[in-house]
Order: sequence, then structure tokens, then C-alpha cells
Amino acid sequence: MNSENINWVIPHERLSLSKGEIHIWKIALDDPALKPEDLYNDILSEDERERADRFRFSEYGNRFIAARACLRKILGTYCNTKPSDIVFEYNEHGKPGIPEGSNLEEIQFNLSHSGDLALCAITKERAVGIDIEFLRQVTRPEKILERFFSDRERAYYYSQPESMKIRAFLKLWTIKEALSKALGTGFSSQLKEIDLSPALESSFPARASISQTNDSGIWSILQITPCDGYLGGLAYRGGAKQIRYFLARSESRREIVP
Repeated sequence: MNSENINWVIPHERLSLSKGEIHIWKIALDDPALKPEDLYNDILSEDERERADRFRFSEYGNRFIAARACLRKILGTYCNTKPSDIVFEYNEHGKPGIPEGSNLEEIQFNLSHSGDLALCAITKERAVGIDIEFLRQVTRPEKILERFFSDRERAYYYSQPESMKIRAFLKLWTIKEALSKALGTGFSSQLKEIDLSPALESSFPARASISQTNDSGIWSILQITPCDGYLGGLAYRGGAKQIRYFLARSESRREIVP
């Protein structure tokens, strides 16, 4: 789905999330109204502060702080919880989630950030994964394609003109990464057997039938262009009755998530 076809809106009231809906939030990580020092002290957990400390006072560190703090604020809206009170648990591959005992709304989510933007996907009762990448040079993309991508996916890449090959690679990467995050398995060679190329040929979600993982079944894959210079991918189990797109902050930088 191209950026010009996405209606990103600023919600002016607390949102509700019905079963079958997916909400996608776009977050501007370099918004001057996001004050990393305040977010670091007031919202992040101890382990998040430790991660941020590895890149403290760097551009990446500030963007990590902004992404995690905004994720907590967004989740707090749906869970009716203070952002700083949200506790995450992590699977063996590092995918975060809200522990079942404290997740009465059965919220599932995923976050990705690249450059100065982040995307966050929120849904209920089923796994979801999202990825965003800014357009950039990639070292030896053909080696990566050979290891992780299907025959048809590689054919798509090689069919593109030279000037479009990096864009083609990142389009493939974002949907494959989104699926790996939804599955919670991390990027692995098992993904080579899963062909997601139909998702590149339609503005509507493509279906992928997966049988060689613990999460066998039908998954939906959608290519997203959040804005110029960025590509994104979304993956979720089953279908969705509606996907809605929100801006996490207003043009006037007035905060709209508690």
C-alpha cells in the first residue's frame, strides 16, 4: 500500500480496538517535543534504560528512547495503564509481549524503527509483526537473498532494473522481517521456503500458508509505504476486518496519547 493511499489520522479521543482490527501508528522519533531525558527517567523500565545507556546521548540512543516510550504510551492507551507500569516479557528471540496474567485486553503488538521513524502495530488475540526500513545501500544483497529468500522472491529482485534493485530488496526484506517478527522466530533460513512475492503485486493483503513452523496456518502479508524514503511490511495471523492508520503526534507536536 503506497503512502499516498494511506490515510494517516490524528485521533482526538481515546481509541477502542475491536477484535479483528489492526491499528498501525507512525511515530516521528526526532520530534523536538519528545524529550529523551524526561522519557528516559519517567517512562522507561530499568532494562530499557540499560539498553539506552549503551548509546547514551547518541542519535540512535535518543531514537531508541523515543520509540520505546511512545510504544508504552500507545499501549497504555489501549490497556488503560500508566505507560511506566507496563511490564514486558520476552521470548527466546527477544520479541516483547505483555504477560498473559496482566493482559486483560489480550493486546498483541509489535514495534519497528529505522532512521527517524517508527511503526507500531496493535491488535487483539493474534500474533502481529511489523517492519520499517529507510531506503539505503545494502552490502551484498544477493548473498542475503540466496540464504533467506524463495526462488520467486529472488526472481522478482533480478527482474528489476539496476536502479530499482535496492528498493526491490528492501521491499522483500520488510515483508519477510515482518513475518519473522510475527512468528517470533527471528530471521532464519527456514523462511526461504515461504514465498511472499504475491504481497508485492497487490495493494491488498496477500495470504501465505505456513506449515513448517510451530505457527502453521494462514497468515496475511501487506506491503506498506509509510512515507517517501521508507518501506514497511505487516504480517498477521488470519485476516483483518479493518486496518487503521494513526499519527502518534500532531503537526503542532501536541501529544495525543496519554
